[in-house]
Amino acid sequence: MKRILYCAMAAALFVGTVGCADEKEGTDDPTVDNAVDPDLYDVDPQPETDQEEVKMNTTLYFFSDADAATDSCSLKDNFVSRFASAQKWDGVSIPSQGDCLLFNVDEASSIVGNAAGLDALKKMHEAGVLLVMEGGSEKDFERVCRMVENYNPYAVGDAEEEPNGGELPLWIWTGPLPGAASLAMLLEPTDTDGDFTDDFSQGELCDMALTEIKDALAAVNGTAGMSVANGTKSGDEQKELTQLMNATKFYIYKSQKIESSDYRSSKKGSHTNNYQVEFDVWYAFSEDEQRNYYYIHEEISCPFKNTYVGVYSKSVSGIAKVCEWFGRQVDVTFEPVSNANDVKIHRSSPTSTQSSQSYTSGFSWNLGGNVSYKFGGESARATVGLSGGISVSNSHTYTVNDVTIADNGDNGSECKASWSFILSGVRTTYAPFSTACVNMYEGSLTGRTKLQAGTDFIISTPVKSRTPQFKGTLSVQLKSSCGKMGTTCWERTRNADHSETFTLPAVK
Repeated sequence: MKRILYCAMAAALFVGTVGCADEKEGTDDPTVDNAVDPDLYDVDPQPETDQEEVKMNTTLYFFSDADAATDSCSLKDNFVSRFASAQKWDGVSIPSQGDCLLFNVDEASSIVGNAAGLDALKKMHEAGVLLVMEGGSEKDFERVCRMVENYNPYAVGDAEEEPNGGELPLWIWTGPLPGAASLAMLLEPTDTDGDFTDDFSQGELCDMALTEIKDALAAVNGTAGMSVANGTKSGDEQKELTQLMNATKFYIYKSQKIESSDYRSSKKGSHTNNYQVEFDVWYAFSEDEQRNYYYIHEEISCPFKNTYVGVYSKSVSGIAKVCEWFGRQVDVTFEPVSNANDVKIHRSSPTSTQSSQSYTSGFSWNLGGNVSYKFGGESARATVGLSGGISVSNSHTYTVNDVTIADNGDNGSECKASWSFILSGVRTTYAPFSTACVNMYEGSLTGRTKLQAGTDFIISTPVKSRTPQFKGTLSVQLKSSCGKMGTTCWERTRNADHSETFTLPAVK
């Protein structure tokens, strides 16, 4: 018995003399006895090609034969393949709600440059047809939206024109749908470092976007079927804002790739997580205060399963256990680009919490006095007046796993809406008979699978800020942990940060 104990102590001392605080890789994984290492397991391999999990039962129309040409590297091919049928547009007919017209940035000028093409595009927008432009910069998208008289949430920056070739983005937008006053998206086939993503990741990105579109098409409690006359007065009773109008929706989409060289020689190669932030905006104007008010619901979707490899053994300057790459923290911020002193935050949710399994975001709020709003969204002509004011009473409950929420917003000089979602990390305990003398316990289930979270806030801007601009930022942190001798002796971090500047709609 003493001999066994001495051998165990000697093995532990040998492992303990070899550090783990460097990036040096060792040999292949040793043979492991899962009876003493229940924490070790292999992950399922990820497909390399697009799985086309989300399908549309509508028709996609190409503006020209050139748009129908296939390119295995292009994001367009992944998008087109999800429609029930695809054919060339006849140049005259107006497709049905949920159908799609696809054209490239060079063709956009010819469409809006003649009266017939411009009129057709306007009618498609109002009919809820998806308009999709392949390629082009923010300036190109703004030019088309201005000609068609569409609301464009993506502010025009100083970015260069998008490159030609297989890395062309897709600009997607539409007018009124059953569940949205309008909707706009920018999908890019590149990650936060500007590297091209693979076919599976591009397909997954299209799945996420089309899921949002299908939800907006399938909504049954929206306001799209209602109609009002311009200047209508709808009584002196207070109205719930989200029941008066559908939300204007716009999005942040970004991808984070972990290269095969970033893994400690696991069985998983390079893989990519696709992240999404949805902004749902309802807005009204206080005639008494001369301010535009905005209720904004922010929906955050960050799947981590693509890059996660579980726990496995590896020689890292000596035998060790490794757990990588799991979600450790997600930060979201919405802040004014300029004139911050003019912006007021009236409500925000959720508040800071300790590690929890669920939380609720939402509040009750009201604005009294004379209020007006644009029925049907920013492109609508009808303005409705309310003498009894408006209210917001909305809440959303989310199931999370070992997630701590930090409310970073400042209702003072910074005037920003900001939250951190901190996911619990790896734990280790000493185990003399296990590989590397350590048991490694995976962190939050949310960090291994998906963070689905939401925030809510109400802000206002003065009437002089006719087109107020705000910057929405998403930051995601992935972690890789290495353990031996009962401790986590080394961690690596990979960060993905992305911002978009948005122009909010306004009544006046």
